[in-house]
Amino acid sequence: MITIVGAGPVGLLLACLLGKQGREAILFEKRVGLPSSSMAIGITPPSLEILETIDLRDRFLQKGVLIPRARVFESGKPCGTVDFRRSEDEILSLPQFGTLSLLRERLSEMKNVRLHEGVEMTPERLRACKGPVIACDGADSFLRRHCGIPMRQHAYGVSFVMADFEDREYLGQEARLYFSPRGAVESFPLPAGKRRWIAQRTGNAPPTLETLLHRVQDAAGFDLSGREHGGLHPFTPRRTLARTFFHRQTILCGDAAHTMSPIGGQGMNTGFADAFHLSRILPEPTPEALRRYTRERQRAFRAAARRAALGMWLGTRTGTPASRARRLLLTSALHRPRIQTTLARTFAMRNLPRPRTP
Repeated sequence: MITIVGAGPVGLLLACLLGKQGREAILFEKRVGLPSSSMAIGITPPSLEILETIDLRDRFLQKGVLIPRARVFESGKPCGTVDFRRSEDEILSLPQFGTLSLLRERLSEMKNVRLHEGVEMTPERLRACKGPVIACDGADSFLRRHCGIPMRQHAYGVSFVMADFEDREYLGQEARLYFSPRGAVESFPLPAGKRRWIAQRTGNAPPTLETLLHRVQDAAGFDLSGREHGGLHPFTPRRTLARTFFHRQTILCGDAAHTMSPIGGQGMNTGFADAFHLSRILPEPTPEALRRYTRERQRAFRAAARRAALGMWLGTRTGTPASRARRLLLTSALHRPRIQTTLARTFAMRNLPRPRTP
């Protein structure tokens, strides 16, 4: 019996992958029900390919919004566009509760996998587990801490605030990236005519709705005041990586193994690739297979995290000299078709190391 701890997107996906293989698994989740906040929203083409293996790709496409392009601005002036359609690398936008709902629905169709909510993993329960125990229990993983697996940590030194609003500007399905001497503001389409707005906090700006509204007005010229939003979410991203992804019977997967900046949306998708790789070796999780899993997934994480860090560093530089240099760089890059294609494939996570499994 395989035990999965944590019914977030990665844990649910792994449970569905195992269920599709006919494997017996049990999934524990300490919370009950679905979260109301949208959290992670970007689902990349490689993740859609993984979802296709459990017959979910079309359901996700029906519920989400495909992003065909991202328009980039510096100090209110257009720099260019990243067109995802040229290389067929459109990214799907779907709030995390939608992802969880679809995965739970698929899991309910599998008789060999059981979900138990309101059950928290404890040392006593862990000792009672006879087979592999998969830690999908998030960045503050109990299982990782219980095993004493050390983490490398790095602070990015920037903070953001975000919320989802009704799209009264009718910006459609495209993403918008607004850079300026005061930092970055980003906007992404959501289903049901909504948009996510994310603003960098600079100076002594508090993590409040007023800060977000002011930054959006200043950078994009849109007044979002008076609109309902799905909750305000301040966050300070960090990068973490476990030294190893397994210890005895416990195997780390997703945020329990690594976290990176959510800007760019690569964290959840890296976890999806972890789950896909792990699902292929769990029938025979030999020490060598688990060492290979650790090596290959750490390599993929480092590549994705470097890109996320570089993109965040470029977009969050403040001050007039940084703004001018960024405008020259972006305008030059976004008007070169080859660079445009490379950027689209990078955002879509097409050119990351792929799992090499039996």
